[in-house]
Amino acid sequence: MKEKILKSILSFFVIMFCCTLTARGAESMTVAKVTTEGTKRGKLTQSFSGSGEIVAGDRTFQSLPEGQKVARILVSAGTKIKKGQPVVQLDLTYLEQQMTRKNREIEKMKLTLLQQELEGKGSARVSATEQAEMTLAEAEGNLETAEQNYAQMEADYQAALEQNENQVQEERAEGDNAVKEDAAKQPVAGGAAEALTDLEGNVSGQTAGGDTTEYLTQLKENLDGAAAEVDAAKKAYEQAQQAYGLAQQEEAAQQENEAANRKRAELSGAAVQLDMEALQEEFARLEQIQKAKGIVTAQSEGVLEAVGAQEGALTTGSEQIILETESTEACGILPQEQTAVAEAGDELQIRLLGETHSLPVNIERFGKDQDGNSVWYGKVEGGYRAGTTFSYEYSESSKQDYDNLIPLSALHEEQGMTYVLTAEVRAGILGENYVAVKVPVTVLEKDDENAAIQTSLSKEAQIITQSGKYVKEGDRVRLNN
Repeated sequence: MKEKILKSILSFFVIMFCCTLTARGAESMTVAKVTTEGTKRGKLTQSFSGSGEIVAGDRTFQSLPEGQKVARILVSAGTKIKKGQPVVQLDLTYLEQQMTRKNREIEKMKLTLLQQELEGKGSARVSATEQAEMTLAEAEGNLETAEQNYAQMEADYQAALEQNENQVQEERAEGDNAVKEDAAKQPVAGGAAEALTDLEGNVSGQTAGGDTTEYLTQLKENLDGAAAEVDAAKKAYEQAQQAYGLAQQEEAAQQENEAANRKRAELSGAAVQLDMEALQEEFARLEQIQKAKGIVTAQSEGVLEAVGAQEGALTTGSEQIILETESTEACGILPQEQTAVAEAGDELQIRLLGETHSLPVNIERFGKDQDGNSVWYGKVEGGYRAGTTFSYEYSESSKQDYDNLIPLSALHEEQGMTYVLTAEVRAGILGENYVAVKVPVTVLEKDDENAAIQTSLSKEAQIITQSGKYVKEGDRVRLNN
């Protein structure tokens, strides 16, 4: 029984071992094998190659006037000329037409400038608040008059009421005395109380009727009318106040608009002034050409290499009279994508046609050739003939040391993000494995082989630089290191 158990246990481990070997074998077939490197400190090296030729050194370049028609080229290429010698004759008729047009444009600019000055002054106008202020003052005066009139009528009415009350009291008192006297003369049996009552009624009727009541009624009506006038005057005053407030707002807005218009006119005038000054400078330049009778002379001595213009054509300002001296220099064409790499003072190696050795040449300056290519110039010792062609090699290390350099093969881009993949240990079913992890980086500069990056990775990070198959983030990998 024990032997069977031991055999079962042994069989289990043998099977597990075989399964592990099988899994490992399958893993080796499916998991990508990668090469990793860490970042390193160093310089980048920019290098490129090109071709060129030996050209006449110490050339002089003299630009032809812009916008002129070439009538004749007076000297042929290869001719040795002296300083001040006529080289090109410009068309005087075309020049005079230009001067006439420029003069008209200047006069037009002067008129435009005058118009801008007038617009800046603005138009005469009446302030929006003046009429509203007059209306408000009138309404205020009407209100004061109405209030004074009401106060006077109220005083008259109160005085009339008092006077009427006093008169009534006096008449009542006199009537009471008369009644008593008459009653005393009457026999008691004849109804003295009734007689007294009748007399009092008569006296009361006399004091309350007649002109006094009509006068008080008239005063009351006048007082009510004065009160209505006060109310109407108040409303008119309030409306005048509102109208004055609106007029003040309108006046403020109008002043702001006028200030803005003045500022615009000033700016427009300044722009016109600049344009006019430019036209005047152009006209003065044309006058100088006219004084020279349209003849362009050489500004230095040498052999005429070329005049970059054709008879009957209009100049654009890029045409040049090129004069050569006896010395020569190297002129190399820069690759279009490398125009910003080389600098004056950099060294390169040239190999002349038919030569087996290279010559060191320092770049002295940059320019453009007749075909518009970017070129460099440098002196070559040995008196080589102009027209000799050569090839060259450029290699220059960066002036800056970078902390993190990696091969270009380690860089990846996805949706505008630049990143590298690192191999990091992760726990799995079959134990620990290396897994590809995406880490964003910032590229500072590149050369043909390496890139300087800004990253948070440590120096110990294992950056994947090569892989036997496509690897993406999360894939298991095997190290080839």
